[in-house]
Parts: sequence; C-alpha cells; structure tokens
Amino acid sequence: MNIIKTMVTRTAEETTAHGVFNLEYTVSDNVLERISATIRKTGNDGMPGEYLGSIVYEVSSVNLNFMNMGASFAPLVEDFEQLLRTIQTNVAEQAACAE
Repeated sequence: MNIIKTMVTRTAEETTAHGVFNLEYTVSDNVLERISATIRKTGNDGMPGEYLGSIVYEVSSVNLNFMNMGASFAPLVEDFEQLLRTIQTNVAEQAACAE
C-alpha cells in the first residue's frame, strides 16, 4: 500500500488569565494544517464557564467568532497567538526529530 498522507489530530486544553481554550489541531506530513479553539470563561468548581467564542486557524488564515459582550477581544486573540506559536514550535521540533 502506498501511504500518500499522514494526518495526526490532537486535542488539548489550556487555561489562561482570560479563559479556557479547548484546542483541536491537525498536523499533516509534519505541517500544521488547522487549529480550532473554543473559548470559555473560567468556571467554578471545574465546571465549564460561559461560552466566549472560537478562533480557527486554517492554512495561515484566521477566522474569529466572538459573542458581543462589550469586552475587548484583544486579550483572547493574544492568548491564541501565543498558543499558536507554541504549537508551531512543537510541530517544528517533532518534524526535526522525525528526519
């Protein structure tokens, strides 16, 4: 059998000062293809908090979808950018180890 493409999907959760990010990201042949982040407020007693929005990165395009609650979205976007850089670094390190 001729394997044409290998795709790996990972799920993760990261809590920042601004919310809880539930992440799902896909790596195809050592290239980051997609990240989907659902963002909620930090809840009480381990329960999920209020839905804030989502951010999707797909092949260098970023789409934002936030609830209009009168608060600035900039801190959430900054948190996502940091998570994106972390994932990109991890993918690059894993690709280097695979070679």
